[in-house]
Amino acid sequence: MEKEPFHFSRFWTTDNGLTALLVFIILFFIALNPLYDYPFGKVLVLVFFSLLLITGVMTVIDRPVARIIVGGLAAVALIFVWLKHFLPAMLLASVGALASFMCLGLLVALTLARVFQKGPITFHRVCGAIAAYLLIGAMWASLYQFIHLSRPGAIDFPPQVDVSNAEAVEPHLFYFSFVTLTTLGYGDIVPVHPGARLAALFEALTGQLYPAITLAWLISMEILTRSKTD
Repeated sequence: MEKEPFHFSRFWTTDNGLTALLVFIILFFIALNPLYDYPFGKVLVLVFFSLLLITGVMTVIDRPVARIIVGGLAAVALIFVWLKHFLPAMLLASVGALASFMCLGLLVALTLARVFQKGPITFHRVCGAIAAYLLIGAMWASLYQFIHLSRPGAIDFPPQVDVSNAEAVEPHLFYFSFVTLTTLGYGDIVPVHPGARLAALFEALTGQLYPAITLAWLISMEILTRSKTD
C-alpha cells in the first residue's frame, strides 16, 4: 500500500496533529532554536511556521469570508516576519516583532479552536492545549521585543547584553517571557516602562490561570472520557 504524502493540514484535521504540533514546538525549543542563528535554520523554521499558520487558517476557519480576511491579514503579517529576519532595519524589526506577535496569537487561537472542537477530549487535545501554552510564551516574547525596539530602555538587561543588537536581545526576551509566564521571577531582566510592566503582569496572570483552569479542566475531561470508553 502506497504511503500518503504528508500535508500540513493534518495538524488541524486530526487530533494526532495536535500532539505532532507539541512535539515540533518542543524540538524547536531544544534543538532547532540554536540553529536559528544560521541562515538555513532560520529559513527552515520560517517556512514551517508559515505553512502551519496558513493551512491552519484555511482548515480551521470554515466561513469563506472570514477565511479570506484572516488569511489576508496572516499573509501580510508573515511578509513582515520574513522581512524582519533578512533586512536589518530598526523600523522593520519593530514592525516585524509586532507581526510575529499577531501571527503567534493567531496560531494560539487556531490551536485552541481545534482543541475545543466538538468531540471527546483526548490525550492529543491535552497536548494541543500544552502547545498553545508554549506558543503564548513565544507570543509574549515578540511583544517584549516590540516594546524594547519602540521604547529603548523599557526593559532593563544585564550589562553584558548588547541592547543595540535586536537579534542578540531576542533570545534574552524569549527567556524572560517564559520566566514571567511560569512566575519564576529571577530578576536579572526587569521591565521598567509602564507598558512593559503591564505586559509582564498580564503574562504572569495568564501563566497562572491557564494551567489552573484550561489544562486542569481538559485533563479531568480526558480522564472522564477514557473511563467511559473502558
